[in-house]
Amino acid sequence: MKLNVNEAGVLMIDLANKPGTLNEIATLLSEANINVLGIAGVGFGEEAKLGLYVEGDEKAHHDFLRQTVEVQLTKALVVSAEEDVPGVLQEITSRLMAGEINIEFATGSMHGLVLITNDNDKAKEVLTN
Repeated sequence: MKLNVNEAGVLMIDLANKPGTLNEIATLLSEANINVLGIAGVGFGEEAKLGLYVEGDEKAHHDFLRQTVEVQLTKALVVSAEEDVPGVLQEITSRLMAGEINIEFATGSMHGLVLITNDNDKAKEVLTN
């Protein structure tokens, strides 16, 4: 199975886990004309972590957001298959497992599976060979 792998940036944001927090971030993104291509989030007690795969200049978006919230720009991979068939996720995870690469973050988008691993360079190599 042929996989396409592209590099991207994901903005990781630490938030309070309370009503309205995501709306505050969504308002900031909207006002800055930042397009969100993928999103994942999870709450733990009073804290939450939000991952945003955004379109355009991730560094500029990071610099804008850090004025208001605690945000970290993390390099990620966007992985897609040339064919949309059952088993793509299994193929991706099998290759990463064989390369002893740990997935630290995953979300989906219309562009493919967005992954942050413990070794993105090695992951890119095993996914494209």
